[in-house]
Amino acid sequence: MRGWAVGYLGALTAVGYGLAAGVFAFVNIIPYGWRGLFAIALVPLALIIPLRRALPESQRFEREKLGGLRPTNVLQPLGALFSAYPSGSRC
Repeated sequence: MRGWAVGYLGALTAVGYGLAAGVFAFVNIIPYGWRGLFAIALVPLALIIPLRRALPESQRFEREKLGGLRPTNVLQPLGALFSAYPSGSRC
């Protein structure tokens, strides 16, 4: 599944580069030249906002959000490291 997702992401990236190159080829035809490209880029940004709100969070994120494993002290992991390896032996 991870390999499929990485491949899909690579293909989507390639399509994005190709689409950007294709739109840039028409920069002389687009009204306002290269500034018009910024207006075209606003279309996907306007679509992302409602899609982001509709996308549900994963169950793992919800568990962590509701009180997952968070140290009360930021130095607690460092203390656990030194208690697990107290000798400090060197190679």
